[in-house]
Amino acid sequence: ASGFTTTGATVLTDIAGQDRGILFWRCFTQWLGGMGIIVLFLALLPELGPGARFLYKLEVPGPTAEALSPRIRDTALVLWKIYLFLTVAQTGLLWLTGLSLYDAVSHTFTTLSTGGFSPLNESVAGYLDKPWAVIVIIVFMIIAGGNFSLYFGLTRGAGWSLMRDHEFRLYLLILAGTTGLITWNLLATSTYTELPRALLDASFQTASLMTTTGFATADFELWPHLSRMLLVAIMFIGGCAGSTAGSMKVMRMVIGLKSAWREVRYMFSPNTVVAVFVGGKPVPDPVVRSVAGFFILFLTSWGLGTVLLTFDGHSPLTAATAAIATLGNIGPGLERVGPVENFAFFSGWAKLVMVLLMWIGRLEVYAVVALFNWRFWRG
Repeated sequence: ASGFTTTGATVLTDIAGQDRGILFWRCFTQWLGGMGIIVLFLALLPELGPGARFLYKLEVPGPTAEALSPRIRDTALVLWKIYLFLTVAQTGLLWLTGLSLYDAVSHTFTTLSTGGFSPLNESVAGYLDKPWAVIVIIVFMIIAGGNFSLYFGLTRGAGWSLMRDHEFRLYLLILAGTTGLITWNLLATSTYTELPRALLDASFQTASLMTTTGFATADFELWPHLSRMLLVAIMFIGGCAGSTAGSMKVMRMVIGLKSAWREVRYMFSPNTVVAVFVGGKPVPDPVVRSVAGFFILFLTSWGLGTVLLTFDGHSPLTAATAAIATLGNIGPGLERVGPVENFAFFSGWAKLVMVLLMWIGRLEVYAVVALFNWRFWRG
């Protein structure tokens, strides 16, 4: 489950001691899960009719997920071509930085899928002697957290559409702002004494957790409270709609906050009709309601998961961050589930709870609800 849902949480205590074939398979499951088994299924089979569109919407996350071409199968093929191109590009760049082909392919699989598995016990921290490899991984984590439909626009000559996109710009702004604050905090508290290393680790962990990849170059459990608080906050945000990232997505956060502000304005001006605008375009009310419903279901799932994990005898912080780390398909959390720890100490039933959270998060909550609706099974 942790592989195909691109969560990256592990119960293995000695990863490097495992057979290389098993480790490669772990990484490959995340690569498949990143773009989605269902999208692959649609790409390989003929047009499936109305059911195909429903499956596509379940697998391509976000409130603004839309087809890139009239036929779902064509859309799936386009997405996989982009995914394959990025896979080859990152593998080549990592190999040029000095990684073996095996390590380059393995980390590419788990970077583009925002999965976070690594064949090394120390994760990407094992490559700190190759800073260019770390930088390549940062860049491709950020790419993986962006909307793939925008990358399709780049292939059609619509280069400026990427930077004109409201969600993508806000995504980059959050990454830059969080990186800057954490870098300042690490230096101000003397946790780090050198700016280059502080900036590298801050930018890496910010990109890793916001894109829900879960790689680590440092034990951020030892960082100051402000830095850890910021990292937990971006774990809830996630990447862009239509990306391989998990969690709630930047677009949903924007729509949710603007919708909340609209309700505040209604309180003082009940006769005023105010639409929710994103990027200069009005957001249809059904989408606003869908986002509100998603927030309720997501946060309820997180809350219930947290409570259940505390019953397993863990501290509230361990339980809460383990719940969001699995529900958001992130991997590491804080305290006993920090970046240098694993999930082996949880009881069997607690692990089953987290497996359920992984699938709820990966299928974007609504899909799980649909499975329990008799209308879904009757077509």
